[in-house]
Amino acid sequence: MSEHISFDELLGKMSEAYEDAQSKIEQCNVLVIGKTGVGKSTLVNTIFRSRLAETGVGYPVTQTIRRYTKTGCPITVYDTPGLELKTQQIERVRADISKLIDDQRKLEAKEHIHVVWYCLNHETARLDPIEEEWLKSLQQKDVPVILVLTQTLTKKRSEFIAFLEGKNLPVSQIIPVLAQSKSIDDDYTVTAHGLERLVEVTANLLPEAQRKAFLREQIRNIELKAGEAFKYVTGYVTGSALVGASPIPFSDAPILVTMQTVMIANITSIFGLTVERAFLG
Repeated sequence: MSEHISFDELLGKMSEAYEDAQSKIEQCNVLVIGKTGVGKSTLVNTIFRSRLAETGVGYPVTQTIRRYTKTGCPITVYDTPGLELKTQQIERVRADISKLIDDQRKLEAKEHIHVVWYCLNHETARLDPIEEEWLKSLQQKDVPVILVLTQTLTKKRSEFIAFLEGKNLPVSQIIPVLAQSKSIDDDYTVTAHGLERLVEVTANLLPEAQRKAFLREQIRNIELKAGEAFKYVTGYVTGSALVGASPIPFSDAPILVTMQTVMIANITSIFGLTVERAFLG
């Protein structure tokens, strides 16, 4: 006969599998650079389910860099304001950023800076020479950089985007976004856009452990979460078919239960749920 498993035992197995899934998730660190008012906080708060960039949450790492994180959230955001400061102050910010990346790289992988979002306000249609220099200096740090064009009101390829693409900047992608829908007048509203693409590109640039953390916490690309979850469903279906081929009646039941709990635990982790919520609703 098949082994009887009580609900408490099943929940225990699920908890163990969930903890194992969680152990494969490591801290993901995103460095966000851009002028004050470019919309960095709005971008961060719109993409992640934890409102990381709220006022008062961050604490200073240096005189110019603030670190934002929350308990239980595997995402850390480093914010670097002040690009519109005077030349001497800008150089200090650049030095702080360079030192931050270098210092974090000396630590274990989960402490590294894993990706940079360099934010430009699309509506200004301007790339300052100092910003171009920054992008070139970041290239030397061997960290993927995404040029994020914030407050982009058009969904078409604009002249400014074409201009930036023509400069062959040392960035992985140029992605125009509008983090929140914006009313132009009483009759027309531009809906938010570009966030799904930013999430997809960022996820593809991250190491696997950080990718899991990023996918779990982002809320703008549900299809990407579902695609990740489907990998575990596919793996379960393939594995269960092989186990089911056993010639001994009922011998596969305990194995199938274990496989099922692992599948559910990983899907639960991907969607950022707790074991209790996944089972009890």
